Formats: sequence, C-alpha cells, structure tokens
Amino acid sequence: LDTDAVSLNTALLLIGLDPKNARVPTMHFDPVPPAGDPVEIWVEWTEGRNTRRVRVEELLYDNRTKKTMPPGPWVYTGSTFFEGQFLATLDGVLIGFVHSPSPLIENPRAGAVGAFGSVIFNSRLGLTGGSPITLIVRAIGAKK
Repeated sequence: LDTDAVSLNTALLLIGLDPKNARVPTMHFDPVPPAGDPVEIWVEWTEGRNTRRVRVEELLYDNRTKKTMPPGPWVYTGSTFFEGQFLATLDGVLIGFVHSPSPLIENPRAGAVGAFGSVIFNSRLGLTGGSPITLIVRAIGAKK
C-alpha cells in the first residue's frame, strides 16, 4: 500500500474506530483471538475496462481447507507500542491474520494461529503481483 502505519491509523480513527475497544494480541500467534471495532476490507482493481471489487478474504486461500478465508468482519486493534516504538511502523504490518500485536487491523477468526504458512494468495481471481489496487476499509457500526 502507498501509505504508512501512522497515516492509515489516522484514517481509521477518522472513520470512527476506537483503540479503547480493542483487545490487542499479547504475542505473535496469540491463541486468544483479538477483539475490537469491526470492519470490512475490500480490494478493488481494474480488469480491462471493468472494475472488480472483492472482499479481502477472497484473496486468502488456505491450503489446509482448500477454501478461501470465510467472509466476515475483521477488527481494529490499533497496534501497540513496545519500548516507545509503534509496532505497526516498526514491523510494517498494517493488516494481519495470525493474531499478532503489530497490525492495525487483525483477523478475529479462531484457527488463524495454525494457518500461518498454509494461507497463500488466491491467484484464481486474476489479480497479479504489482497490479495497482485500492484498499477499502469500512467501519461496521462505528459511531460517526
């Protein structure tokens, strides 16, 4: 993405998300799912003259289940600080799916911890590496 953690976090705060509602994972591969304000994440790109938009879950294919990630909300955790450093900036992880303290947005689904290494990019959608995309994050039920 053409952004950084502070800019994306500012945008997420401006759409009404609140880190006070978050339970940030305490470690990488935390077995307890994160909690926070729910969001939907969409990815949009151009195919010829058409614009295609899919939920981000459709881009994540799990080799264990032979399916894409089930649809549903993600949660805003807002990352955290360690020794005065904002982890989302330090690690460069803005959206995560394995329950880690670094991302601004995390996957709350159970079973995410065991998915590391088995979740790959779903190439069946026709989106190729290096293609320009638009990332859309929509707050679900956040106060304006």
